[in-house]
Amino acid sequence: MLLPTESRPVEDLAKIAPKGIMAFGELLKNKFFLQSLIGTLERQNKFSMQEKAEFSSLLTLILIGKMSYLSEVIEELLKKLIAGATRKQHRVLFRRSDSITQKLLSDWLALSLFPYLKGGGGQQLFMLYKATQTVMEKGPIDAVTLEAKETLAEERLLKMDLTYEPLTLQVDLNGKREHRYEVTVLDCDTITQVKAKCMFKIYKNKAASELQFSPEELILEWHAGKGGRLVLNDIDRTSIKREGYVCRNTLRHYNVKNGSCMALLISDEPMDQEVFPNSESASINDVLLGEQSVTSYMSMSPEKQWHISFPEEDEKERGTHLHIQELYLNRLLHTKLKLVDYINAVFENVLDENRVPPVVCYLFKRFEELAKEQNVDPEVVSYWKSECYAMRMWSFWISHPDLLFDIVMAKHVIPCLDVIKSVFSDVFSRTSSKLTKDSSSAKLLFASEVPKYQERMKRFYEKLGTSLEPVTKQQFGVLMEEISQEQQKKIRVKKLPALKKLFSMVKKYSDEIISDLEEARETSDLKLAEKYDTVVQQIDSEIV
Repeated sequence: MLLPTESRPVEDLAKIAPKGIMAFGELLKNKFFLQSLIGTLERQNKFSMQEKAEFSSLLTLILIGKMSYLSEVIEELLKKLIAGATRKQHRVLFRRSDSITQKLLSDWLALSLFPYLKGGGGQQLFMLYKATQTVMEKGPIDAVTLEAKETLAEERLLKMDLTYEPLTLQVDLNGKREHRYEVTVLDCDTITQVKAKCMFKIYKNKAASELQFSPEELILEWHAGKGGRLVLNDIDRTSIKREGYVCRNTLRHYNVKNGSCMALLISDEPMDQEVFPNSESASINDVLLGEQSVTSYMSMSPEKQWHISFPEEDEKERGTHLHIQELYLNRLLHTKLKLVDYINAVFENVLDENRVPPVVCYLFKRFEELAKEQNVDPEVVSYWKSECYAMRMWSFWISHPDLLFDIVMAKHVIPCLDVIKSVFSDVFSRTSSKLTKDSSSAKLLFASEVPKYQERMKRFYEKLGTSLEPVTKQQFGVLMEEISQEQQKKIRVKKLPALKKLFSMVKKYSDEIISDLEEARETSDLKLAEKYDTVVQQIDSEIV
């Protein structure tokens, strides 16, 4: 489920923008001016990496709907970048995004791949995320530390032994008892974790952007008997306190049994309730919170709360088990076996030469042509391909699925996805698969898979260069035009603020920009230096 776009009228800059900003926008549509501007900014030592990233993002935003033009500019910039690099620099040319050209390439490629992803190319990524979330949530997850029994990340592995039981709750929405949902939870889940699982079950077919509330904003009410109701909270007057810490309540704390009936209420205020002593811990006066301190503990920072692992005990547990890494590795391996098919599916999707999007085929071909002009080794070109497509795009998407899909990213899933991302990076960066005593648990976990993936990657590039028909420049132009038209129809962009911000960034380098425009033949013949100077003066007068 990709992030939805809305069909809205495109912003009419001519009606709302000052004339000076409009003139600056027109200058950006001149490829000679834009290439010169980017070249000037690249040479400015004071133009920071962060500013380069912001400049690239703003420029891409302004040129949405003009993908053919943006493609033409990027091709020329790539040609200069490759030609200006030394033989030693060629090998690592696209490993980092140090230049505006490299950042623009990433932004352009991400936009160009949107139709491919929307058409099903991102399905394996979505399935990997959902599988990871499902597998993890079938075991205990510490709501405070985010440590989990089911994970691939050793630093987020719940190392303590814990007994727990799954419970099936009968949950209705807003008291509509005629329609109840069976929700599987754990007796060690906090109340917010239970609410999140209820929401996932009830709203499983809804996009995150369509939900008007979060689990924290809902009320979970336990129904028992004819009129018994109890609102369950993470922290209340029955919560256990210890040494200045408060423990988040779980279903076990409230003594909730399998088959219990619950109501998930969408309300700002809890309903009047008949409180009855249903908790085993409710009679232990020496560990209960007084009413006057409930509010202070509820507002307490997570550093002063615990769920499964009490902080001091957790530190002792870590110290005790420093030398039994094999035990932990077996636990991680157990989770890996549940996810390996989904991980393989992502790799197969990326390394299937028959599924490579046409825009990527064209980019790869251009890399080969530009490399041939500069006598760059073919192996180096394969590095460029991996770093621009696999590393810059897919590796990033693996750990940031919320940028592609309309989901609420579960925080406890992030460390697990980061491990998968690191494996992906090891494969495409040609990292040595040789293991040492200092190798991370992630490398040990996927020690047998990485060499296989790397071999598969080599065959992928060989087949890609021989078995597929190249995408011609004309076909590429048609593709870019189709993407541009789709963007104009469905993406509403406020370009005026972007233009103003972009101009404010480049204005401080106006002297250097004008000097470079006067020196180059193409820009000098078109008198672009004079036009830019006029734009600066016009904008200054409009501000005054």
